Amino acid sequence: MRAITDAVDPDLTRMLVENDAKLLIYHGWADALVVPQPTLTYYHDVVETTFDGDMDEAREKVRLFMAPGMGHCRGGAGPDTWDRLQPLVDWVERGEAPDALIATHQTNGVVDNERPLCAVPERAVYTGPAGGQNERENWVAENFTCQE
Repeated sequence: MRAITDAVDPDLTRMLVENDAKLLIYHGWADALVVPQPTLTYYHDVVETTFDGDMDEAREKVRLFMAPGMGHCRGGAGPDTWDRLQPLVDWVERGEAPDALIATHQTNGVVDNERPLCAVPERAVYTGPAGGQNERENWVAENFTCQE
């Protein structure tokens, strides 16, 4: 299956530039089945190959979101649930590119962790009440800011 499912060619010029397409990629940092580092490397290779290393130009067409604590596509200790289609629809149909996706984690049906997944090269940094970063009640999206 690897021969037909692996996407390893970083030249996405035909899709992203010539056909004006958009691409959202996500990967969980805790994915043990498909480790995350090659996805991050692939994204940077796409930026280098398709956009001559121009991150600003690349962000007009493709965004990568790395989910802390998320396993393979879902699961794990980190936020793993968000609408995976609507941000792409908004980008394509309304021109609203997603800088962050608000993701949640639930335990027994109760949201116990919520934060933005920021588009690479940014990451979510806790900016809530001082000293409260380890208190679960502070793990809400408004207490995080996307920063490089």
